[in-house]
Amino acid sequence: MEGWRAWWDELSLGARFRVLFLLAYVPILLFGGGLMVWLYLAAKQSYFRQVDRQAQIGYTSLDRWMDQQEAFLALLASASELRAGPTLQAYRMLKWVDEGTTGWLGLSMLDTSGRAVISTFRPYGSPPVDLSGQAFVKDALRTGEPTMSGFTTLPLDQRPMLTLVYPYGQGAARRALAIHYDPNYIANFFSAPAFRQRVAVNMVDSTGRRLARSQITGPLGERIVSAAMAYILTHPQGTLILRWADQIERITAFYHHPATGWIVVAGIPVADSVGMIQHLLLAIMGIGILGFGLVFYLVQLGIRQTSRPIELLVEKAKRLGEGEWGVRVPPLPTQELHALELSFNLMAKELEQSKVSLEAQVADRTCELQQALEKLKSLDRLKDTFLSTISHEMKTPLSLIIGYTELIQDKYPDEVLLKGLQEGSRRLSAQITNMIDYSAMLSGSLPLYKTEVSVSEVALNALEVMALELEQANIQVETRFEPDLPTICGDSRRITQMLLELLENAMRSTPSGGRIGVDLMARDGRVQIVVWDTGKGIKPEDLSRIWEAFNQLEAAEALQKGGLGLGLTIVKKLAELHHGRISVESQPEKGSRFTIDLPADVAE
Repeated sequence: MEGWRAWWDELSLGARFRVLFLLAYVPILLFGGGLMVWLYLAAKQSYFRQVDRQAQIGYTSLDRWMDQQEAFLALLASASELRAGPTLQAYRMLKWVDEGTTGWLGLSMLDTSGRAVISTFRPYGSPPVDLSGQAFVKDALRTGEPTMSGFTTLPLDQRPMLTLVYPYGQGAARRALAIHYDPNYIANFFSAPAFRQRVAVNMVDSTGRRLARSQITGPLGERIVSAAMAYILTHPQGTLILRWADQIERITAFYHHPATGWIVVAGIPVADSVGMIQHLLLAIMGIGILGFGLVFYLVQLGIRQTSRPIELLVEKAKRLGEGEWGVRVPPLPTQELHALELSFNLMAKELEQSKVSLEAQVADRTCELQQALEKLKSLDRLKDTFLSTISHEMKTPLSLIIGYTELIQDKYPDEVLLKGLQEGSRRLSAQITNMIDYSAMLSGSLPLYKTEVSVSEVALNALEVMALELEQANIQVETRFEPDLPTICGDSRRITQMLLELLENAMRSTPSGGRIGVDLMARDGRVQIVVWDTGKGIKPEDLSRIWEAFNQLEAAEALQKGGLGLGLTIVKKLAELHHGRISVESQPEKGSRFTIDLPADVAE
């Protein structure tokens, strides 16, 4: 003992510090090393549990989602409209349900053989689409149990989709409902907070195609080809380390879901040491605290006086950021901190002044914009009122002029001036009528008296009205009406108005000796009315402008000659009020082709 004391007394202060440092830290290092090994093993086991837990959460979520879909389809299948079979009422019900959601691509009704007799992808009355060759459809109709497809493309819409088939009914009367899901809807399956962790969760179908993911990037529907996936496809569940196609070993947990045939796969790379590093840092921090505790304490005493002013500045800056513009920093002790105090207070003052100035400018601009908006609204109302009033006021005296002119012409039938006066009055009357109709359309007050309308009869009546003018213009008329055209639900007077406007435009743009025609045809549950001519046509750059109100196109002079530029605008509006549309095809000097497309048998 005396020898050790003599040796200690001979050591310098630096040597004594080194000895004490070694005596203190060697045991700590040995203890810390053993602690690191224990933490590594504990972390690894924790990763296995965490991965398995995420896979179980995904399985439970998928199972709950599947139960919800089956419950919804069971309720839907119990509706009397669907029990009655593929009727118009069934189609409307499926369409109404489909339009109420954003997660589906569509709904379909399958018959007993697996054909889609009704689908919201297609208009009612479309031919059935044969899905009987799909394995999941066969299984559902054979077993009577709901069946989920994998990532596939069906002939219904030619888009990648996932389909749930729900059979209902018994025996030979068994039919099925099908929900077609957007893959992106399923892809967001793991977007819940429960899956926002370091563990990557994927869902694949029974062939290994990816349906959803929480972290790993890659296209949906991609087939994952690896020995690890082959193992997962042939085993019902498990938690183990697998090497994937990217040669990365991952702790992997997977569960097969029997109702859908899908597989929930969770994994984390073995080399992912984020959690392990956290434990190691905690251990190192503990060792550092034991070794440097005294130094930390002494430094803490030195920096305490400096940290307090900085903490004060941070607190004041936070309050300033929260909108407390009057906050200021009191005088600080040192020269450097005093300069910082002055800069902070100057900044706070300037911000407060800027805020007051900006609020005043915003208030002024808001008031100006509000006044301008009210003025625009007032001018718009004044314009509509003026248009409606002047049209009605001109209509009454003009009707008297037309009536008196006809009486005089009956007495003097060969008077050319009377014929010109009568023709001009009628043209002016038609223009005023267009102005009245356009004004009613702008205000939303144009009435439609809808009945069951035969388009063939309406077209023949319009041609009969135009017959004399067409004969005088030496224009040949051709008609092509398909037999057994369906009726439409509409206002026959307004449909006649559309036809007359298009026929007059065709007559005005077609020179003497030319041809115009009216074609009627049925396409996909709709009726198409085509009015064509061999006239001057329209330039391509003017096609989009012919529908604008009061627009007189130089290139479309033949169409707009003598009018206000409202005719085609009114035709377009009337087509839209009948739930239809109008389009035009034209080439200069080769004529034009206007097509009105209206739905057949559509009731309000």
